[in-house]
Amino acid sequence: MHRKLGLACTLALAALLALVAPVSAGGWAVVTLDELPAEVRAGQTVTLGFMVRQHGQTPIDVHTFEGRYPVLSATNLETRETISFEARKEGPEGHYVVDVTFPAAGGWAWRIAPEPFGPTDLGTLTVLPAVPAPAAPAPAAVPALTPALAAALQIAGAVLLAAALVTALLGLRNGRRPATQPSPKLR
Repeated sequence: MHRKLGLACTLALAALLALVAPVSAGGWAVVTLDELPAEVRAGQTVTLGFMVRQHGQTPIDVHTFEGRYPVLSATNLETRETISFEARKEGPEGHYVVDVTFPAAGGWAWRIAPEPFGPTDLGTLTVLPAVPAPAAPAPAAVPALTPALAAALQIAGAVLLAAALVTALLGLRNGRRPATQPSPKLR
């Protein structure tokens, strides 16, 4: 009889300790995104807002516990590269914002860890390839001079130069000087 009573007390104590451990650790929290981004491209920064709710209901500022802000981490499903970004407090209690830049296109498994609570897995995200920068406009094409056009321009230039010289020489021969305006007299 004593043996059964001792065993029952031991089991009851073990069950009680199992229930007390999570309570002393702070329980659990849920992270919910404000909205999913419509499109995420490699190399572009995306700003995500999210709420941290203790026990799925009560908004909580987790950075006040240990001075650490929630961290978004993502792992590339192909290369296994992992990136991490620390969030910042913004808005009402429990609300945070994080700026994320995915370095490569592909599938990424992502999660947000609001310490001291465990991480919330957000599933997988498909990151699209970077948008190529627009090409610089090509300079306007200058039509090439044909040999005939180049020769015609040279002859026209030589004729104009000769005409200017003849006009100048005739003007000097006739003793003409360029007309000048008389200077105004001072009164």
